[in-house]
Amino acid sequence: MDVLKLKKPPRKILVIKPSSLGDVVHSLPFLNALRDSFPRAEIHWIIAKGLEGLLEGHPMINKLWIINKDDWKRVKGAGTTIKELRSLFKSLKAEKYDIVMDLQGLLRSGILAKATGAPVRIGFKEAREGSRIFYTHTVKAGKDVHAVDRYLEIAKFIGCDISDIKFPFPLSFKSQLSTLNFQLPERYAVIVPGARWQTKRWFPERFGQLSSMMQVKSIIVGGESDADIASIVIRNSDGNAISAVGKTTLKVLIEVIRNARFVVT
Repeated sequence: MDVLKLKKPPRKILVIKPSSLGDVVHSLPFLNALRDSFPRAEIHWIIAKGLEGLLEGHPMINKLWIINKDDWKRVKGAGTTIKELRSLFKSLKAEKYDIVMDLQGLLRSGILAKATGAPVRIGFKEAREGSRIFYTHTVKAGKDVHAVDRYLEIAKFIGCDISDIKFPFPLSFKSQLSTLNFQLPERYAVIVPGARWQTKRWFPERFGQLSSMMQVKSIIVGGESDADIASIVIRNSDGNAISAVGKTTLKVLIEVIRNARFVVT
């Protein structure tokens, strides 16, 4: 793959990767490579509302743009929303980014990239919904490549060293564990029984049976929509599972998982 020849190191970079939670985590090695290669650059990041807790205060990111993805669904006939989007586009353009990289690869992320007016806008050749028409350069990563490696292909394209894969997440939210309505055991496992797609879900009864065989307590995590699943897990756990479903902010969830002995999902 050819490497983009930059006339000078970029002064200001924008990364568009608003969602989903797992994909943003997978993009952390990309962020690490970017910061290592361009230590003096300002790195800005577009993140979806509700996921900002994942990157807020990250030492490698200078600015977070928080967008509400639902706004895009209300554009037709919604004058206020259109006005807000125009204001966002104007603000993005005023930043005068040198490079914009769209890791999302959808129509709305492509439009955001174009709206910046940046001279270099990079995305994937395989980007969907026609978004590639908004890029000045495209990178072929392949559909069967792991997300981590896929994002790193764009970093490689702009000359970053991608040999040292790291997930930089130095932030600690231990102080927020006090918001839980129960005391975390000293040793515990985390069970994540829910999933967005039905085809990715295991039987909740079996999560419960697995919990009953563990020598440590299990903490069930997930969103409010996973409450029924969590109830089934608990009923089959012989009293070994505790539900934290719908009770954790993103920051608390990070700490709960970080301190677990292991995670089952």
